[in-house]
Amino acid sequence: MPGEADRTSRRLALLIATSKYDDPDLGKLRAPGRDADGLARVLGDPDIGGFDDVRKKVNAKQRELLMSIDDFCAEARRDDLVLVYLSCHGLLDAHHRLRYAATDTTRQRLAATAVASSWLNERLDDCAARAQILILDCCHSGAFAGGRKGSSLDLDLSQWFTPQGRGRVVLTASRGTEYSFENGHPSGEGVQSVFTRILVEGLRSGEADLDGDGNITIREIYKYLFDKVQVEERRQTPQLWSYGVEGDVLLARSAPGVVSSPSVPGTDAPRVQVPEHPRNTGATPAPEPRRVRRVLTRRRAIIVTAAILATVLAVTMYAFYISGPPATLRWSYSTTGPVDSSPAVADGTVYVGSDGGYVYALDDGTGHLLWSDRTGGPVGSKPAVADGTVYVGSGDGHVYALDADTGRVRWSRTPGGSVDSPAAVAGGTVYIGSNGGYVYALDASTGHLRWSHQVGQLNVSSSLVVAGDLVYVGCTNGDVFALAAGTGNSRWSYQTGGPVNSSPTVAGGNVYIGSDDGRVYALDAATGRSRWSYLTGSSDDVYPSPVVAGVTVYVGSDDGRVYALNIRTGHVRWSYATQGPVDSAPAVVGGTVYIGSDDGNVYALDASTGHFRWSYPIAGIRFSGPKVVDDTDSAGITIYIGSNEGDEVYALRSRS
Repeated sequence: MPGEADRTSRRLALLIATSKYDDPDLGKLRAPGRDADGLARVLGDPDIGGFDDVRKKVNAKQRELLMSIDDFCAEARRDDLVLVYLSCHGLLDAHHRLRYAATDTTRQRLAATAVASSWLNERLDDCAARAQILILDCCHSGAFAGGRKGSSLDLDLSQWFTPQGRGRVVLTASRGTEYSFENGHPSGEGVQSVFTRILVEGLRSGEADLDGDGNITIREIYKYLFDKVQVEERRQTPQLWSYGVEGDVLLARSAPGVVSSPSVPGTDAPRVQVPEHPRNTGATPAPEPRRVRRVLTRRRAIIVTAAILATVLAVTMYAFYISGPPATLRWSYSTTGPVDSSPAVADGTVYVGSDGGYVYALDDGTGHLLWSDRTGGPVGSKPAVADGTVYVGSGDGHVYALDADTGRVRWSRTPGGSVDSPAAVAGGTVYIGSNGGYVYALDASTGHLRWSHQVGQLNVSSSLVVAGDLVYVGCTNGDVFALAAGTGNSRWSYQTGGPVNSSPTVAGGNVYIGSDDGRVYALDAATGRSRWSYLTGSSDDVYPSPVVAGVTVYVGSDDGRVYALNIRTGHVRWSYATQGPVDSAPAVVGGTVYIGSDDGNVYALDASTGHFRWSYPIAGIRFSGPKVVDDTDSAGITIYIGSNEGDEVYALRSRS
């Protein structure tokens, strides 16, 4: 792109693509070779990228890559722009350090056979070039290192790329806990990755020139990538970091003959003025009059500076808008055993059970233990808190009533069978199910039995819901029941196509519930007549309880998706794909859906559109659903959730 008048500055690119691996544990990638070819063509095109030297290393061994990177960085000069692109597996070692895989990389010996991200960072630090672009199209989740999808690690990508005394921008295909997808395929030939394909298309067509000024800057290509990638693959979220860079960095020109129209929010803000880099066509650019260049007044400098700052602010606000406010860890508490129980919060205290048999009471602001009580079996159900008492069932077959302030046992009863069902408390009565197929009504003060009703020969793990004079519950024999709250007599039952572990939600005269047949059902609350049912993409579980907010039913499924359904028709408003089964119930607060996935993340999604706002990695969320509470000391919320792999209870703080 530099013209003949100025050949002291060069544009240099090194493209590294690895698709074939000797280690069978590293799955073959379909895209990298074609990725590098397509990107090399647009970068080397004098009318688009204008790069003077584009080098490719495809399916090279570790030593070849080390030498190529070292030579490339050593040859660069102070006024050069250097671009390094990697498309390969990204792996985390046992110490959570990021490494890039070569063809001869072995998972068991990453330190000796992979390219360390820290080493690449050091080479770029030592590189004389003051303008540096690093583009990474690889998985940073640790999924291949850990042997499973979705690492539990909160991998802050920025920690790996921070330069020492150089201007650098880093563009990545995904967040720290996501995959870079190849159109959903793990192996094969002949396709490009979603990220690189869209990158190449945006440069080649000129569509990434969002303001139509003939220049494609790094921030423009990032906005273009973010919007396009999210449409094709919501599980992948491109990221951009900028270190020590003033203004914006020019990546390419719009191809000749291409007219681009502004299409990004915030384009009314003053534009960053990008230095002219004429296409490398051999033509000499018309020189700007020297007198004009020299006589830049202080006032003009102030105006230009203000314009740049305004643009940076607009870009920052736009980035904040599209990515949503992040969550931060407020506190965590280590339990004895996994936490499948959903937390309950009342009067400044978080109550939660663990598979180690304990019930915990934690200070909601600090996570400090207030008390704990040990039962004789796993406590996987959500505690119910009412009138200063915590009611909870245990795998030892007991229902416990504990003093909410001290944990002292007020009473315990053995209705029969393991008690996995969360209790419901209404009108001085505790309603709870057991694995013997019974539903029990106990006096809340004494624990004395008021009535019992057998709803089947199998288990009742569903929460009971009391609405009006009826108690609603599901059973693993596939039935949904409505029982009279006062007597336990059956009012109606409805047979689904699979076991019902989901807890019912009652709203607007309907009962909403999921079944292991993969469907969500809407039943008339008075008669049990079917209003509608929706078949998710799962072949089995819709385990979690649906949640109703406004005119929408929100529910997770074993197919890894969160669904938003029209409350009257069951038609899909939107769905969002996570990377693991969603077996925990969502929470909907302030226009945001909060939900946990077995991919190891808590997600915040826009309730109206399903657009991704943020995610936070937590080790192993299976059945524990988030409890969201408004902060009393800040303008935000706190999300409480348990982990069934990390044996922890977490409190996350967010601004929404």
